[in-house]
Amino acid sequence: FISPQATWDANVSNWEAVDDTWDGIITISSAVVQLSSDANALAFCYIKNTGSNTVKITLQYGAGSPTYPFKLVAGSSIHFKGYSTNLTLNKIGVVRDSSDSTIEYVIAKV
Repeated sequence: FISPQATWDANVSNWEAVDDTWDGIITISSAVVQLSSDANALAFCYIKNTGSNTVKITLQYGAGSPTYPFKLVAGSSIHFKGYSTNLTLNKIGVVRDSSDSTIEYVIAKV
């Protein structure tokens, strides 16, 4: 029998041992940024515009002519839940409206 603690201790990738960090903030420029390449159904998404310029959000990343139903001005945020397998993590994209900005985000799968 291997105890759960022994299994945890044997895992070299556990969160305590990893020396890599990510502040959750990325720069948004003229190229659409895909927030995740994961094709699983979306459970939840939160995006905050931490920059000083407006950004646009699409739920159709990769489409020929995606629509951008959401605009976030500087300092604003949005959160939404997935509604079915019709909205997957890899369809969320962000692009600047006119000038570069920054965002922070959290995205979760079902």
